Amino acid sequence: MPRKLTTWIALVLVSVLQVASKAAEPPQLPQATTATVPPASADNAADLLVSEVVARQKERRSISADLVETVAMGSQRFKATGRFVTLGSQLRLEFQVSLGEKSSGSLLEISDGETLWSVTELVGTKRVTRRDVRQIAAAAEAFAQSRQDSSARWLPELGTGGLIGLIASMERTMTFSMQPLVGEQAEQFAVVEGRWKPEFRRRFTPGDNDPLPEQIPESVRLFIDRQTYFPQRIAYLKAAAGKSPVRSILTLDFKNVVLDGPVDTTLFEFFPPEGVIPEDITRDYLNLLKVDPAAPAK
Repeated sequence: MPRKLTTWIALVLVSVLQVASKAAEPPQLPQATTATVPPASADNAADLLVSEVVARQKERRSISADLVETVAMGSQRFKATGRFVTLGSQLRLEFQVSLGEKSSGSLLEISDGETLWSVTELVGTKRVTRRDVRQIAAAAEAFAQSRQDSSARWLPELGTGGLIGLIASMERTMTFSMQPLVGEQAEQFAVVEGRWKPEFRRRFTPGDNDPLPEQIPESVRLFIDRQTYFPQRIAYLKAAAGKSPVRSILTLDFKNVVLDGPVDTTLFEFFPPEGVIPEDITRDYLNLLKVDPAAPAK
């Protein structure tokens, strides 16, 4: 799976595959999430809306929200809770999940605007990574400017982490279309659906019509607040053998959202834990752009 999607959902997906989870009620989604899905097609209005979501959040002074992540994959059911905070280019994302008395996991991402640190703990193992956000952003911006089409508009957000990085990754790997929303929520939310572009779908399965692996979503839906352009819900969807209706295998809900409010700056301080050697993954992002990491950024 592309790295940014993996960064956000590796905690829960790997946990699902490795250990038994606690039973939890499956998520009750708005009607648009369980409606019959039309064939995916390019939709300029949807693409523009997703780009506007990214642009609006970049303009925010700060964002604070509680997170609830619900997983319903096969017989596995559980929830993870966390917190998401940004202040300008700084961010802090944390998740905790309990999978019984002896199994737990956590994900922590902290960026001061220059370096993004990530600490993942799963089933007794800990991984610490770092990436140079400014170097990646400079290389991505240069590459985007060299492109003659709009498909490169996601590049400057590559490697930034958090919500902006996640949705920018969706722009890179998916084609979006508008989706109808039935009921009172239609006045509050606009819904877009992203489906894998063929070249990215082929990374998971050899044939265009072959089913995807169980843990790989077929599409993702964003429930976007019409007033603030904030994505209140992100739902990763799956259908049995490619049929409708679809179901959510992972849903991320933002609750108690505060936009442009005061934020404690100490939240963005990070000190690597003792006994773990951090892994620099800047090169992974530069390789996506075929950039020499030894070359100075312009």
